[in-house]
Amino acid sequence: MYGYHRNECTGITEIGIIETIDYLKQVKNIGKSFIFSMTTNAMLLDKYMDFLVEKDFRLMISLDGDEHAHGYRVDHAGENSFRRVFHNAKMLQNKYSDYFNKRVSFNSVLHNKNSVESAYQFIKENFGITPNISPLNSSGIRKEKEDEFKAMYQNSYQSVYRSKNCETIESEMFIKTPRIFNLAQFIHQQSGNVFDSYNDLLINYSGSDFLPTGTCLPFSKKMYITVNGKILPCERVDHNFFFGNVYDNSIELDCKKVADQHNTYISKYLKQCRYCARNRQCPKCVYQDNVIRNKHIKCQEYCNQNEYDNRNNRQWDFLREHPHYYERILNEIIIVQ
Repeated sequence: MYGYHRNECTGITEIGIIETIDYLKQVKNIGKSFIFSMTTNAMLLDKYMDFLVEKDFRLMISLDGDEHAHGYRVDHAGENSFRRVFHNAKMLQNKYSDYFNKRVSFNSVLHNKNSVESAYQFIKENFGITPNISPLNSSGIRKEKEDEFKAMYQNSYQSVYRSKNCETIESEMFIKTPRIFNLAQFIHQQSGNVFDSYNDLLINYSGSDFLPTGTCLPFSKKMYITVNGKILPCERVDHNFFFGNVYDNSIELDCKKVADQHNTYISKYLKQCRYCARNRQCPKCVYQDNVIRNKHIKCQEYCNQNEYDNRNNRQWDFLREHPHYYERILNEIIIVQ
């Protein structure tokens, strides 16, 4: 649930980050280079900015806009953390301007105290950076908090297009707005001229079987470990679906159990997937579905052929009205799956 935020870089977390970096710096001759990144509430940024700059961290700062907009982010005393976060971010910008311009980004969570327009304008005017705007994560909401969540939630698409300067915002924020992001995905999926790897230039996958849902195979792209040692497939997954645990002196991870659990969850969607017109472009991750443990599941992403054709037609219509976006997408956007 969106709300209280722990201070990063304290206690075990601080030691773990430093030890991990020290270890990776000693690893040699494996044909890989390591990139360090961190999303932070910036509460302790003044204390650790020298270290972060020295290690060349990619830094994403959570800031929802002005003091009112930032009101859901509070410190341990229950006070709005805006002034401290803003002060620390400004300190970093003034002390390390080159680093700030190259490595720092901002993320604003959209809710009922801000808007895409207000968050964008505040961060752009104060820091010269176009922020990423994220909706509230609906995964793992407790039953008794559902009404509170609905009152806080705001749709990013609606927030952009009811603003007075929606065309300007869309042009300036570009891929960070819903319509352009969806258009880029559409071009990626439909053009037949986008390749994920060099192997795709040589192998024709068009006749191969599809994998049900859009869920990543466990650990095929990343592994996420919480501060409590839970092993998850990624940071977006509800902690109830953890695969194992990391302890001080051991790791608990049963790969067969992980595979069996994954296959069980996926199989619940299999029949619907087979008849879904969108089954090769599915955006659904089953681990973000609150009803995954139910016996019978109705997939909210299911799309019949008529719905699929209408989706595509809307994208073509938008592209005809804004042909310049096609060139910008080809020249400026790299889609990372």
